[in-house]
Amino acid sequence: MFIAALFNASKIIANEGRRLTNMLILMYGIFLIFEFWLINYQPYFLYHYKHGIISIYFNFIFWYFNIILVSQILYSLILSLLSRYKKPDYILILGSGLIGDQVPPLLKSRLNKGIELKNKFSQSKLIVSGGQGNDELISESEAMGNYLIDKGINESEIIFENQSTTTYENLLFSKEKVANEHTRNPHITIVSNNFHVLRAAFLSKKLGMKASVLGSHTAYYFYPNAFIREFIACIAMFKKTHICILGLATMTFIYYLIKG
Repeated sequence: MFIAALFNASKIIANEGRRLTNMLILMYGIFLIFEFWLINYQPYFLYHYKHGIISIYFNFIFWYFNIILVSQILYSLILSLLSRYKKPDYILILGSGLIGDQVPPLLKSRLNKGIELKNKFSQSKLIVSGGQGNDELISESEAMGNYLIDKGINESEIIFENQSTTTYENLLFSKEKVANEHTRNPHITIVSNNFHVLRAAFLSKKLGMKASVLGSHTAYYFYPNAFIREFIACIAMFKKTHICILGLATMTFIYYLIKG
């Protein structure tokens, strides 16, 4: 499993650039090695000490997060497959990082889906959203706009949002751009990769946007890392709920540990 994680991480870094979020699957592989060592070389600590209460506690944590992860993956895939959209006033393409000033394959898939949608609804305007990271030579929105122009899209049909650094800011700042052009609440189709549609849908609803979410194709090698990243991000979105549940479980664990 660790070898598979190492191979997957190297593939992602080669295609999408060297950044922390592209190494999550490698970190997961390291965790699996630690778990293997603990189970095989320290079984007494897990299964016998204090009548196995430590094992019960860590198994609860493990299954709690894994059930959420699996549920999230299934929901994201279903939402992507069943996504329906009506004629959009705007097509919002979310940024996802550059390699220098170049658009990597992951972002190209979003841009190509946006072009496909624009060709179908020619009256719609495109919004490219993304600021400039520390390892990027230009803003994501500028690189995305250049790609669209090279593919035949007129620059006057593109709105540039170049301040955002997170998905939440992508949506918030793009909503503000749209508000400057419309007094009504226009319909926006948000384009991202299919693994990302769930979080984009959550955030657009939180911001009160009249929006639908459309997922683009994702290369196979990106899925493991992407779903772990989205899992962490969604956990953070609802952190208060998870803190309460895990806090209750931890207090119960401490009570029985002391009692035992």
